[in-house]
Amino acid sequence: MSWRITFLGGVSATREGKTLSRFESSRVVALLARLALFPKRIHPREELMELLWPEVEREVAQVRLRHTLRTLRQPLELGLPAGSVLIADRLSIRINPDAITTDVSEFEQALKQKDLTTVRTLYTGELLPGLYDDWIVEERHRLEALAEGVLSSPDGVRADREEGRRNRGGRLSLPPYLTAFFGREAEREAIVTQLTRSRLVTLTGLGGTGKTRLSVEILRELAPSYTHSAFVALGECVAAAQILGRIRDVLGLPAVDADPLEQVCWALTDGSALLVLDNLEQLVDSGGAELIEILLARLPHLTLLVTSRRALGIAGERLFPLEALSEAASLALFLDRIQATRPGFHLTTGNQDDITAVCRGLEGIPLALELAAARIRAFSPSEMRAELQSRFEWLARTGLRGDKEDRHRSLSAALEWSWQLLSGAQQRFLASLALFRAPFRAAEAASVTDQRDARERLEALVADSLVQSAADEPSGETRYTMLETVREFVLPRLEDSPTTRAQFRHHYLTSTRPDENTVTAWRYALEDGDGDDAYSFVSHLGHDVIGLLGTRARSFLEQTLVLPCTDMRLRMLATHRLAESFLRANERTKAIALMDEAAAALEDAPAALLAETLSYQAHIGLYDAPYEKTFGLLDRCLGLTTDPFIRAETLSMKGGLLCQTPDFEAAQALFDEAGRLYAPGDHGQHRLLIHRALLARRLRDYEEALRLYQTGAEWAKRAEDRMAFKVALSNTVDILGYLGRWEEAQQAGLTCLDLEEAFGDRHNLILVLWNLAHPFLKLGEPGHAAKLIAAASTLWAHEVRPLTEEDLEEVEGIRTELRSLLDEATLARLWGEGEMLTLKEAIALARVAS
Repeated sequence: MSWRITFLGGVSATREGKTLSRFESSRVVALLARLALFPKRIHPREELMELLWPEVEREVAQVRLRHTLRTLRQPLELGLPAGSVLIADRLSIRINPDAITTDVSEFEQALKQKDLTTVRTLYTGELLPGLYDDWIVEERHRLEALAEGVLSSPDGVRADREEGRRNRGGRLSLPPYLTAFFGREAEREAIVTQLTRSRLVTLTGLGGTGKTRLSVEILRELAPSYTHSAFVALGECVAAAQILGRIRDVLGLPAVDADPLEQVCWALTDGSALLVLDNLEQLVDSGGAELIEILLARLPHLTLLVTSRRALGIAGERLFPLEALSEAASLALFLDRIQATRPGFHLTTGNQDDITAVCRGLEGIPLALELAAARIRAFSPSEMRAELQSRFEWLARTGLRGDKEDRHRSLSAALEWSWQLLSGAQQRFLASLALFRAPFRAAEAASVTDQRDARERLEALVADSLVQSAADEPSGETRYTMLETVREFVLPRLEDSPTTRAQFRHHYLTSTRPDENTVTAWRYALEDGDGDDAYSFVSHLGHDVIGLLGTRARSFLEQTLVLPCTDMRLRMLATHRLAESFLRANERTKAIALMDEAAAALEDAPAALLAETLSYQAHIGLYDAPYEKTFGLLDRCLGLTTDPFIRAETLSMKGGLLCQTPDFEAAQALFDEAGRLYAPGDHGQHRLLIHRALLARRLRDYEEALRLYQTGAEWAKRAEDRMAFKVALSNTVDILGYLGRWEEAQQAGLTCLDLEEAFGDRHNLILVLWNLAHPFLKLGEPGHAAKLIAAASTLWAHEVRPLTEEDLEEVEGIRTELRSLLDEATLARLWGEGEMLTLKEAIALARVAS
């Protein structure tokens, strides 16, 4: 059985009862359309690359085309032989014309046969809405012209009248939308399915998320299947008693003294009925829910689709929470609305980043996107991006469109409507939740707000569409979140903010699972000038300060060290963490100087504190300070402390330092002694494993080194020591190379690139690129290998330190292998190109080449 693919009014593909309506990206859809709309053509890859990515370099476009084709092939050929739908070789791609049919081809066939009923049925909207490739726009206009030419003819008008008679209720009056509908195909399909199984479906969501528009589109689709259908707007109603009057008016019944309930029931008894009751939220608690129950009981063939910011809470109700638009749909809607105001506007390389940032910042809320797009005459995309800081003042309707109903005239008004529906206690509870900047559990909310019934309150806010909930993977616990738009609206309404912020900080200082909310609590301590709490967060987060905060760590630590601290150990700990952040930024001299200064200031401190300080001082300069200095610090530390953990850490470092000398036996003895001192579960044991792996590497026992690095990485991950984890993983790349396991080495190296880039650690990024050169060479990519090793060795020499004899020997060894695969002129050219690459360009090369 072949796939039936629809492109008119939306994109979907159906085969044997299975429907695909979500695709990874617009480029996947565009590729599918190009192949399916011209099924008899063989499409050269070069032509497809130019159509889909006209402004991208050829090498990048090749990679993207391969990925897009693979992404498209996976669902289309699932359970089918490879090549049964998409046929590709090195030069071209085509679709098997026997494997598909399309609504466009059926539409054109119906036109030839003058089958106007089929033409109307098939032409449900413009071709590929939301895509603006030149060839798609041309094809869209061609099909529009064909449809308009036929449907506006006398025969077409008569067919249109016959279609209208199918809705025997005769009064289907819908809100007039002059704009295209975007991004809700999956939701529309799901709700239509629910309406076949339930007589009451409530579409919930935050104000401005598009509930009304979606309900209109669903009613437009389903109305012909019902005897009666109607759209009933309830936004202006203030009492439940007005609901029946509005339904009566929409059905065209006379406004006489008779009971409106009896009128409505009498009018809808002679067949099936579908009513959309729009904006019911303000009437739910004042009798609206009870009235819905009465209508459903009196009219067994009545189906209701209700839009509301809160659930009705009655038996038989099916809830459908409407989430924000996807990023792709947000972008399509935003561009469409901009082009309605500025027809010549297009997405370009110059404005793409700003447009994308605006769509992300507005969190897929259709109302916010439309309001922002309406300001395109006065604001450039970059200015819009800047205005996100004051979104509520900026996003208000002005001018000719200012007569929109009040609660949709601005983003602030839409949220104010939902806020006013809450009780005072729920308003205070919601405002307190605005302190959370990341997903949180009910127990956390209870602790911060002092509300023992926090879970019940959260469930009510979820039902009111102001808070979202989802099961956390893999724990299965429910986590709650709030859109940043809602958070910004309610936070200024937080009463007694200092007290609540203090409770927030206290909770996360005692939490056993530090996360992004812990970082937020630390930020509040800094903003509130609470030095005791700020330094306590440094201690609480332990070795994971930099791992959790990444590039933000330096700023947090510098702000902390400005605050006074009476605990010398906490201040020393914060200084050490700041020195670590300097190391990560490759500011090694600065890191060493900072710890030297801190240690000098503590010369007269108690022995235990001085020993810990010397241990940290040695750690910072372990492989960069003069060997004799670091060795002396470690020996002095051992002479000052009997603490098993500090001694174990110090012995481990001393052994690692000895690995740089031929005294491998002494290094092994130090590692053995450190291992005996660590208590079960001590945090530092994974670092000992990594030092042992270094010794095995120096002894050329690569299998043992690999085992130790991999175990060290696992233990570091368990201990949430991100720094140690990525060091172990980075070294694993090199060891896999020594063992000739090149594909594993390449994949591990690319994983390392992602980790190091997230940390912003230039030193380790260069090291990973260096280690990736050999896998590329061995996997048949000598050109990329030459560029990578040239780039890495040049960057290392400029940014880290001069190349050692061992470094030069390794580089020359790779170059010798390259000479056996490339002529001297080609190698010289590639090497020169590699030497000119920036770090960012070298990383991009490694990713594209893979």
